[in-house]
Amino acid sequence: MKKFKYEAHRRAMRALAIKAAHDVTFRKQLLADPGAAFTDLTGRKVPEALRVKFVEKDPNVDLMIVLPDLIPQEGELTERDIENVAGGTNWGCQDDTTA
Repeated sequence: MKKFKYEAHRRAMRALAIKAAHDVTFRKQLLADPGAAFTDLTGRKVPEALRVKFVEKDPNVDLMIVLPDLIPQEGELTERDIENVAGGTNWGCQDDTTA
């Protein structure tokens, strides 16, 4: 069963790559809304929890390598951690200096 799923995924990605290499409109859709482009091509939705991004290779680059996620040093907050605690709220307080 797992081999079947792998083969289906491999075929879908191959079809996606072929279409992206020949269809400018589809290529633009992949860059702007990858989930919708994948669904349009395959009829299958990309899970909401799966964040997908396509990038175009610069013609002056022979090899593109995606770096692994940076592992923060112990005690260092990630950008997501900072976003979760930043922003704050007034909690009903009014700033008299701007009123």
